[in-house]
Amino acid sequence: MGNGAQWLVSFYACATLGAVTVPINTRFRSDELGYCLKQADIRCLIFVDRFLGIDFCALLQDIVPTLPQLQCALMLGDGPCPDWAQRLQDSPARDDTTAALAAAVSPDDILLIQYTSGTTSFPKGVMLSHANLYLNGLAAAAAVPRPERGVGMVVAPFFHVGGCGLSLQMMQRGVTQVVIPYFDEVAIFEAMQGEGVTETFLVPSMIKRLIEHPRFGDFRFPRFAVMLYGAAPIDAALLSQAMDALPGAQFDELTVEVPAFARLYFFSDGLYEVTRPDGSMMAYEEFVDILMQAPRTASALTATVDAVRAVRG
Repeated sequence: MGNGAQWLVSFYACATLGAVTVPINTRFRSDELGYCLKQADIRCLIFVDRFLGIDFCALLQDIVPTLPQLQCALMLGDGPCPDWAQRLQDSPARDDTTAALAAAVSPDDILLIQYTSGTTSFPKGVMLSHANLYLNGLAAAAAVPRPERGVGMVVAPFFHVGGCGLSLQMMQRGVTQVVIPYFDEVAIFEAMQGEGVTETFLVPSMIKRLIEHPRFGDFRFPRFAVMLYGAAPIDAALLSQAMDALPGAQFDELTVEVPAFARLYFFSDGLYEVTRPDGSMMAYEEFVDILMQAPRTASALTATVDAVRAVRG
């Protein structure tokens, strides 16, 4: 499902009921999609029939029977509905239990499972609680002051924390949201000018595509005040070019300063996917034990690598 009002309605409905939302990258291949849905123990699947030319009914056809926990599949769209799903608008309402379920939700309950990109291995599910996202919104608002009566634009996909996280921040601040279904330069220009957008978040490659687009000069953005950027390094020349193109905007990079000698935990795709000679995979807890037993010296990395190699055989 792409960015849009229906995504937000579904997300807030799940949050209200205490259900965990697992947004999936719309660009995942069938093996990646099936892996995430199965690992997350999906019980209810909400999907759109087609998006960006992708037939999700066909993509999910062979995956749905492999999901042991799946209880219902709800489709959005005007296309034919497969026999293993039903249209979302035809699903029965269950208002009698909503209040009780909502009252039982705790700040420490999981709100989202965000899957990583899976660049070096299968994607990893990162669990984020209600409190995680709420405090993140407060911290972001404190770190970068923005117009009180602003209009925010969400361009990053909702399956990425840069999209749904930004949307949640705007909701907390009571900011009007303009949601772009997918990255399209002219649609973004039209929204910024027509809706009076005051803030957004973009990755550097998006910024580059916007300011170098041949129609950039055809639009005016008098209210635009804050450009948040991050998720990748930005070239100094590109930043300078962007600041010249949007002279009235404040540019803020979403970074975190780490003090010297701080203890860090690095989470990386494939870090603990260690396969034994018999084909079984080492459990995460086993890998943690290896880390805990490593010497607290400069040779810790070497000792960890040697231990992992011994498991591989």
